This record gives sequence, structure tokens and C-alpha cells, in this order.
Amino acid sequence: MDRDALDAALDEAFATTAQGLSAWPDPRAGWEPGRAPPQEWYSRVLDPGRYRLLGARWAAWVTVLVDAGLAQPADGSAARWQDLLPVVVTGTDRLVPTAPGALPLVVVHTQIEDVSDAGLVVGVGDPAWTVACIPCCGCDACDDGSEPLLEQLDDTVWGVVSGAFRLVRDGDRRVMTVGASGDGRWSAEGPFAQGEPDRWLADPRGRTLVEGAAWDAL
Repeated sequence: MDRDALDAALDEAFATTAQGLSAWPDPRAGWEPGRAPPQEWYSRVLDPGRYRLLGARWAAWVTVLVDAGLAQPADGSAARWQDLLPVVVTGTDRLVPTAPGALPLVVVHTQIEDVSDAGLVVGVGDPAWTVACIPCCGCDACDDGSEPLLEQLDDTVWGVVSGAFRLVRDGDRRVMTVGASGDGRWSAEGPFAQGEPDRWLADPRGRTLVEGAAWDAL
């Protein structure tokens, strides 16, 4: 399945799974560059329920991937983790691809304030490595609107489904790519010298490597 066809199916499914929920704009749109949000924004979450839109997007992904025959849902309670973050877990989904050598996806639903199914933690593999925590914070000061959060979820899931995902770890340092294969985009955590992340991705020998086949590689 190519990205355009998948996106069309995803939008159709999302129209159903997101009923009653709404996207929201960046609350700082139009601010002058460099302007910091008020200090009180850092300790408040006025509308934690808005983040339930993320779970609706993930539900649309599950619908599309299962309907396409690319994966089957599995018992989330049996999911194993390498490095699950200290979050309040309120549910776990596990999606196992049908293609040999492809990586499973594990998604944990997390509580934000008093909303039990607001945030998501995305894991890849079995046992799963954490690759995204969406939103990373949730406070009003860190809110950039719903668009970048949905884009982060889509890029993460698509990277795994397309087979472009690659994670190279060594202790607390890691380099990860989730974009289209060959587009050169990566993110890194930990101290790195200039050019070192690219060298890790090109030659991961001696480090932990997590990668898998595309989900439609049948």
C-alpha cells in the first residue's frame, strides 16, 4: 500500500473514529518570534480531553491496517517493554504485522490530568522500545496545536509500516529515523559529535539495532 492510498483510507476511518472530537490550533499562532508563554501556562492543562484526538487517530490506523490485511490486533496485556516511561497506563494495544520480519507496534494509552485516555506512548518491537510519547508534556505552554501531534503519530506509524524505521542504541544514546527511506531525517538523544548520528545509522555494528521489513512485504 502506498502512502497516498493509505492516507485516503486513514482520513476516511478518522472521520468515524474522531466523531465528537475536534482539532485545535496553535494557541501561540501569530505571536512575535521568541515570545515566551505566561509562566502559569507551564503548570496548567485547561483541556486535557482534547488529546483524546490522538487515540482516535491511532484507532483509525488500526482500522486501516487490519482491513488491508497487513496486521492483526493482539492481546495488549501481554506486551513486553524494554523501556516503558513512568506514565499512568490506562490501556495497551498491540498490532502484529502479517509480513515476516516486520516489527509489531505497541501503543499505551495514558492519563493526562483526569482524562484516562488522553496521551499515547508508541513502542516498536517485542519487547518494545519506546519511540514516541505524544504529547511529550501536555501542559498549555508546550501546546503547539493538534496538527504537529497528529503528524508525529502518522510519521512514526508510517515509518514502521513502510519499513523505513531504524533505531540504533548504545546505552543512553540513540539515533532513530522514521521518515521515508532515504530522506535523511533522523532524531538523536544523548551527546553526539558532528556527523556521528549519520555514521551510526550507516554502520550500527556493536550497538543495538531495531529495524524490520515493510508490513506489505508479502
